[in-house]
Amino acid sequence: MFFMGWLCGVILMAVFAPSLSVLAFAEAMCGISWGVFQTLTTTYACEIVSEGRSGAGSSSIQCHFANYAAR
Repeated sequence: MFFMGWLCGVILMAVFAPSLSVLAFAEAMCGISWGVFQTLTTTYACEIVSEGRSGAGSSSIQCHFANYAAR
């Protein structure tokens, strides 16, 4: 929950950035939150999902994040 609140604040910082350096800083801080979300979802997929499906689930999560990052 902390990083969801953190991301909301940093998005506001990025939207209302008065300069390019503030925008770059806000984007880097957004990356920290997205990294936490990506790590937690992969860990959840590996621990909670059955062994037969955990590989497919974690691969799917990785592909979605890679596809989003490539845009």
